[in-house]
Amino acid sequence: MSAMMKSNEVLISVHAFASDGEELMKKVLSGLSLHLTVGSISSVYKVHRTAHHPQHIHDLRRQTTYAGLSISLRGITDLSPSELLAYLQHLERQLRSQVLHQNLSLNLLAYNDESILTPDITLPHPGFHNRPEELVPSAEIWPDYVHPVLNTSLRDLASSYDLAAWGEFFSQGKSLLDFCKPEA
Repeated sequence: MSAMMKSNEVLISVHAFASDGEELMKKVLSGLSLHLTVGSISSVYKVHRTAHHPQHIHDLRRQTTYAGLSISLRGITDLSPSELLAYLQHLERQLRSQVLHQNLSLNLLAYNDESILTPDITLPHPGFHNRPEELVPSAEIWPDYVHPVLNTSLRDLASSYDLAAWGEFFSQGKSLLDFCKPEA
């Protein structure tokens, strides 16, 4: 007897620090499409960090200056939080190994309105409300989501961040979705 699968609403962030960041993000979206139906995609933001603006917390390259691309996705999955996190980690490792000098970060930020704290998974992601490169794109696509621990909407949490301090608009997120070919 098979149990009926529940569709779960999730929020995922993608950061690509690579010379071909847009192509890498397209590969991520293609890989995610195996287990995620994308409902919304944020704008693509160019994230920068300098010695004068160290707000970018993911110091992936351990350099003083670099640029990367950042988006958030809102979608539906039938996977459990642990299964989805494991798949994100697998996809991240797989894509990192394909090209030299590319860094990729996939984070499961929220899963429904659940609060989970186990040795393997913490949801909502414990730091995303302090990371403008995750919070601002997430608030763009899910402004009314109420952080279940802070009891504050993403819109309100994101309102304190000045875009110029951490990044800039790069492109529309829907430009990354060309891996889905329309049916004739």
